[in-house]
Amino acid sequence: MESYIPISKINDFLYCPKSLYLHLMYEGFDESLFHEKPQKEGKLNHQPIEEKTYSTAKRFIVGKEVYANDEIHF
Repeated sequence: MESYIPISKINDFLYCPKSLYLHLMYEGFDESLFHEKPQKEGKLNHQPIEEKTYSTAKRFIVGKEVYANDEIHF
């Protein structure tokens, strides 16, 4: 069975490992418990991607799923 890690989780970890922990622990709870001003601003900036209202111009790469293949090829 394959497991996937959303890029948003990797981004959370790179931004602040504690942020990832809080997101994972409180996913089902009210975001006001763990979101501060930077997270609220980031969520607003990310809204077009969630709503799929972003530009479709070819110079932008958004809304894509990314997969890594863990197979080793020699």
